[in-house]
Amino acid sequence: MTLSDEILHQTHISSFPSIDKTMQHILRTQKFWMKFISGEQVGDFDWSVRHEASQILLDEWKQQSQQMEDFITSMSESWLLEVLRLDMPWSQNQQARYTYIQHVVNHGSFHRGQIITLARQCGITDSIPACDLNIFLPQILEVIPEFNP
Repeated sequence: MTLSDEILHQTHISSFPSIDKTMQHILRTQKFWMKFISGEQVGDFDWSVRHEASQILLDEWKQQSQQMEDFITSMSESWLLEVLRLDMPWSQNQQARYTYIQHVVNHGSFHRGQIITLARQCGITDSIPACDLNIFLPQILEVIPEFNP
């Protein structure tokens, strides 16, 4: 949230060509999987990339992440174990709902690590969050004491 648009859009060699495009990918994918996990139709999902919308993207990302947390923490064990069938042109499979949840969390973590690397390539050294669980978890518990991993 503190990076300039210049840094957010700077071109890199990575999975996605900029921090902004990586953030958009995380958000789009998170939105897709949450629609799928909640039983909504995903066949016409909008995968389009936005241009010059970094602040809107960040606001939407925070809102989507909160919705995801609220949704997942309200699930019962039987609902988490329910097998869902994915039928998309790029993948067809059947997995328990919790497996798709694990995927969306792991996917986001992977690309957040890329964002940190890209930020470091831009010379950013301050305010980069720790990703190692041994460091990250105590930081989370300071902010959210009731968090119980």
